[in-house]
Amino acid sequence: DTLPPEISKKLSIDEEMIVRAEDSSSLQATNIEALGESLHLVMIYPLLTPELSVWIGVGFPLDRALVEQFSRLSNFEIAFLYDGRVVASTAAIEHADLKFPSSGKNATSPLQIVKVNGKPFIGSTVPFPEDFEGRTSIAMLTSLEHEMAPFWRLERLLMGLNVVALLISGVAGVIVARGVTRPVI
Repeated sequence: DTLPPEISKKLSIDEEMIVRAEDSSSLQATNIEALGESLHLVMIYPLLTPELSVWIGVGFPLDRALVEQFSRLSNFEIAFLYDGRVVASTAAIEHADLKFPSSGKNATSPLQIVKVNGKPFIGSTVPFPEDFEGRTSIAMLTSLEHEMAPFWRLERLLMGLNVVALLISGVAGVIVARGVTRPVI
């Protein structure tokens, strides 16, 4: 046991988790545990012997380091939410008020815009895999300015092309009008 004693006492691997593992084809089960102020992903696996007699429990914290790794891999700002409160997040959204409406237990929230330090972010939450109680979710956000930058660049390019096309059609119209209005000899 590598957990501090005061947190280790709160860890519970109950009979329901063992039954879930025995019923699964992979003979494993996971659960999200709130231990102290942090979340831990706890997994149990059988010791592979001729007869199933010993379960091995392992786990890791769902903390800032894991959030930063997820963020680096996905290019999103990430936060872990437990019962609607942020327990770990990337620095960019650390003090954001992340309130995502949910349509029920284990439901993904619709995309919505959240203000973070006065800047708009767009994001959603998804249920944390293997959290059968539906209390843990992952919030994924990205800067709306960052996501819209290519479209704004395209908009400026199209506006420029429209202005050039208008000027060319104006000059072409003057040339055609001058040719049509000349006296025929």
